[in-house]
Amino acid sequence: MDPEEPRAGEQVRLRLVIRNGGNAPSGSFGATIYLTAPPTQILTGQGVSLALGEESVFRPAFTFSDPGPATVTAGIGISPMDEDLNEENNTAELVFTVLEGPHALPDLLISRVSLNPSSPRVGQVVEVEVEISNGGPGDAGRHTVTWKSDPETIGCSWRVDGVAAGTGIIKRCTYFYTYPHSGQSTYTTADANGDVEEVDEDNNVRYLRVNVRSAS
Repeated sequence: MDPEEPRAGEQVRLRLVIRNGGNAPSGSFGATIYLTAPPTQILTGQGVSLALGEESVFRPAFTFSDPGPATVTAGIGISPMDEDLNEENNTAELVFTVLEGPHALPDLLISRVSLNPSSPRVGQVVEVEVEISNGGPGDAGRHTVTWKSDPETIGCSWRVDGVAAGTGIIKRCTYFYTYPHSGQSTYTTADANGDVEEVDEDNNVRYLRVNVRSAS
């Protein structure tokens, strides 16, 4: 089986090799592969005569739906009219464990940052609004979002309980600048402490240039 450790929901490729190990050519035969629990047919095939030492290969694809212990059984069906040198080796079992399916990861990003007023004066109260979005297929758990008024100063910090896949939330805070700066860079970061495993870890920061005017 490829892969040898299958996961629920992922397709695997089974490989059944039937070999004529006797002392005469075989007649035609049937081949079956089935999952024992719950009983599920994976393959029903027909093979032609095999010469001495010749092999016939079947390669069905299959997707296991549930994780847990599993057994796949393969068998050869031979006509009662055909004599078989060894009737005890016409079946085989593969015992293994189906692993949990792939874990869907979130993808956190800052989809919007706004300041009101957009060009504040020193000492003026500014409302900061940040929208955090999850563009990945999995839900995001608890994490921290920060807004820096400059490269070094954390002006606002929020502890977010979670963001479901395909949704977003909005956070707000107030801030005031203590000095003027033309073209000040602000930095808003989702999952600032790296608490969440994501599809893309490099798209968590959004920049916004702000013109901070003097008080007078």
